[in-house]
Amino acid sequence: MHTDSSAREGNPLLPAAWRILLALLHREPLSQTDIRERTGLSHPIVVQQVARLRQVGLISCGKPLSGQPGRPPVPLMFNWDYRRLLAIEVRRSGMTAQVTNLAGMPLGAAQQFPLSAWNHDTIRHELIAVIRQLLGEKGMPWAGVGIVIPGVTSRDSDAIISWSDFPAWQNDPLGAELSAELDLPVIIEPAGRALACAFFGAHRTDVSHIVAISLRHLPQVQVGVIAEGVLLRGATGRAGEVSQLLTEHGQPGQTLDALFRTALEAPEQRASAVRALADVLATLMAAVSPDHVILQGDDAWSEADSRLVRDTLVAHGCSRTLPRLVECPNRADEALAGIAYRSRHATLDLQTGMLAGWAGVTISDGV
Repeated sequence: MHTDSSAREGNPLLPAAWRILLALLHREPLSQTDIRERTGLSHPIVVQQVARLRQVGLISCGKPLSGQPGRPPVPLMFNWDYRRLLAIEVRRSGMTAQVTNLAGMPLGAAQQFPLSAWNHDTIRHELIAVIRQLLGEKGMPWAGVGIVIPGVTSRDSDAIISWSDFPAWQNDPLGAELSAELDLPVIIEPAGRALACAFFGAHRTDVSHIVAISLRHLPQVQVGVIAEGVLLRGATGRAGEVSQLLTEHGQPGQTLDALFRTALEAPEQRASAVRALADVLATLMAAVSPDHVILQGDDAWSEADSRLVRDTLVAHGCSRTLPRLVECPNRADEALAGIAYRSRHATLDLQTGMLAGWAGVTISDGV
């Protein structure tokens, strides 16, 4: 989940422009002297590449630093406003959209869009229409689109959706179609993974293991796990995925949806559903040893539910990790922040994202 964690600015095999951008992405502002020290590049190459990156708009300059002998250094920064990201959450009550810069900072207020009906064709049609409308608004060019859905996605998280409420539509290629039409990366995530990404994005210097559970799209329970900074998948049961972790530790997660569906229909069953949720949470905590556990309840979540979760975790021997349990409000902010962070990460990865293209260099260009 760290931005381009596989590449380092001091790697002599990377193009000079990459090394300069990596230095600025990880630590800014920097002077040209700082960049030379961090990248190992010569003075002429740094001057040349900084000038070119400034010309294309990827680097911006601050005011010269005064109070130092000689020519005052000019602070250089990555231009986080070089492109915009679009984040959208789909839910029964409608769609919420937020435009951000590449740092994930909101550009204006979130916008609300109604859904005329809750069926597959209507959701798909109106979601695409909203995306086209927003991408047509004037401003800086776009970098990518992130969508939070009430469903599950394919392993690569950008092509195939299985809509949880519409079992007949198990292989909807929405992400692939949008990406091809818009010529932009389209990232699609369930709420649980977006929730994990939101917390990781806000605390990435302090945490590397997170378990997040979201009841935002009940009756489906959505789980997100980040282990060693890597967002795990969760739909197919492959080794290393969330469902595989649950199976290995004797707690299949498929029963949760059914339990909460029953709880919605019969409130007296809610305690059983919450206790089952805490059982799965304890299993994930044992498997991942998370720095933080993020729990987002549904609209009916209460203090009694919180106490039941904590008591169940204590019964599982998880008392030492209880101070790490963070309860997250049931609102769109976290989902939008999480998908914006995912989109930013995918866009700014020099090896797999778009940043190398914007910089005008590839790995074969050398140093």
